[in-house]
Amino acid sequence: MRNVVGGENFVKFGKNQTLIAMTETIQIPKILIYEEFDGHPIYRKGYKDFLLGFKTIEELNFGNNTLHWFITNSIINFLYKNLPDSYFAGASELGLHLSHKTNFSADIAIYREGQLKVGFHSIKYEQTPPNVIIEVDIKIDESDYFQNEEEYFHKKTEKLLQWGVEKVIWVFSHGEF
Repeated sequence: MRNVVGGENFVKFGKNQTLIAMTETIQIPKILIYEEFDGHPIYRKGYKDFLLGFKTIEELNFGNNTLHWFITNSIINFLYKNLPDSYFAGASELGLHLSHKTNFSADIAIYREGQLKVGFHSIKYEQTPPNVIIEVDIKIDESDYFQNEEEYFHKKTEKLLQWGVEKVIWVFSHGEF
């Protein structure tokens, strides 16, 4: 079993938040961080399986499941057919840099023409807010920073709106909310 560098000597695990004693200390790989919220890393679902030694990094699922992929691409196809030519929609987890130590991902981002400046220098997270963000499902383990997934999506939505996004739409495929 493993412990997080700088963390406690136990990990909360499972729905009942069972405390499991740790014997080995490891550094959490950055690939397990999905977003950063006010300086707090927000880890991908399944990261505790890695910490506990149940799975390797290679065994964790970082891709989207078939239903998530289908929903996202159905929305993109609809947008391509129905958005005015003055808008551009794209999907694929666009990295968004809201402020120092606050970085989010967006499943689908919609920009007005000319708002998004893209070139060979565009290798960092986007600093211009999209007009609309569409999120499909929640892909994080909220237990280290948020009380539940509902708090996560409310706080993420609030931050995005404060940053300048005009509308945030959430699609939940499993009837979570």
